[in-house]
Amino acid sequence: MAIQKMWREVDAYFQSGQRICLVGAFALDETRDRYAAMVCQYFKRWINALCAALVRAGVSIETATAISEEAIGGIQGG
Repeated sequence: MAIQKMWREVDAYFQSGQRICLVGAFALDETRDRYAAMVCQYFKRWINALCAALVRAGVSIETATAISEEAIGGIQGG
């Protein structure tokens, strides 16, 4: 359920047409250096939350970690 909600929220965020990825927003100017640590922590928390949801769904920790890192990287790197 949590994973489905995450995908709905991510889709709604980007479908609004007025939003860009967080990495892109901070890469545009000097703010990237000022907020780099906070942005890094944001992504770590998101990856950890997705990983935990996958583990609760029965996925091994190793596989859940790999899937989470790839999924979040794909969302934000796309």
